[in-house]
Amino acid sequence: MYTIIKWFLGIVFSFLSINAFTIGLFIAGICFLLMAIICIPNTLDIVEGKINMRIKSSQKYLTVIVLFTFAAFNLDKSQKVTKQQAIDYQDNSKNDALELHKPTTKKKEKLPYKIIHELSDLRVDGGKNYFVLLDDVDLSGEVFKERIKATIDDITEKKGGKIGVDFLNDRGILELVYKSHYGSNQLGRILSKSEVARVALSEIASFDGQLTTGAFFNTLYFFPGASGDNPVVGKFVDVIEYNP
Repeated sequence: MYTIIKWFLGIVFSFLSINAFTIGLFIAGICFLLMAIICIPNTLDIVEGKINMRIKSSQKYLTVIVLFTFAAFNLDKSQKVTKQQAIDYQDNSKNDALELHKPTTKKKEKLPYKIIHELSDLRVDGGKNYFVLLDDVDLSGEVFKERIKATIDDITEKKGGKIGVDFLNDRGILELVYKSHYGSNQLGRILSKSEVARVALSEIASFDGQLTTGAFFNTLYFFPGASGDNPVVGKFVDVIEYNP
């Protein structure tokens, strides 16, 4: 019975040794291999004959216990490293996924513009009004609205938030609006029907910043002179709150 147990333990330790070597745990593999040599009958006798030394039974048992403890410690340490590597891998995978799905914030591109006129007496709160000429306004889609917002951001950064801005894409129409009762009132008359129609198509937007009497504290109008049924720009007509 004692011999069967020794064979059983020897075979078990042999498989454990092979498995440890296979997964790269060489120290544990050597420990299990030595335990297999000690346990398998007659194997240790051959080794003892080679080294010409006899090992007591108590020393064999003690050696097996020490080797098993060392191998178990080595396995436990390896498992902790493996678990930590798995945790690190998961954390890195999560971070990579977050970076992959993180929305990219592309800086809005402002429109090329030039401030043509400035008035200080239109607003009762002391805010200034600017008549701005725009260039390169693409009305093929809604993108121009974002570029208008970026342009407002640029102007308010330089001029402050308490301002009014009229954006036009035609110099002649800009001068007409500036000289009308909407601006310096140099015309001395109201605009004609045809002039109003031309202004409706050329005044791309207007902005009232920090105005308590407006639709919002900061109000942005798209095509303020046009109505929603205008066949050319009606689809762009809108009034929104925009805070630079």
